[in-house]
Amino acid sequence: MIRLRGWDPVLGMNLRNARISEQNPSSAIRLVNDKYATKQALAAVGAPTSPTVGLLRSRREIASLDWAGLPDAWALKPNQSLGGNGILLSFGRRRNTWYSSSGKRIARETVTDHLRRILDGEFSPRPNDW
Repeated sequence: MIRLRGWDPVLGMNLRNARISEQNPSSAIRLVNDKYATKQALAAVGAPTSPTVGLLRSRREIASLDWAGLPDAWALKPNQSLGGNGILLSFGRRRNTWYSSSGKRIARETVTDHLRRILDGEFSPRPNDW
């Protein structure tokens, strides 16, 4: 643990992770590492969660995605990833184009490619993320 003058102690990532695994059962760690299972557990006890627009488990499901039915703002997340890796965010849509928070255009092809990368496990510590 690092102490900086005038600051509270700073906990480094390695020590933080060690403490998490020391103080929590492995079943709890597995649960929070699974975004969808965590969301279901939170909803089951009445905790507010954002709506799930869709859950894709295979590349084949990308082809049947209802593009017109997607909301203007959304978060596309791998079910299992570390440190926010693999998250793609849309903050709005004009006509048929989504835009990032910086105003950059997010083409449908970009979303499709990102979905494929997620399903291929590119952002996951484990293969075959869904």
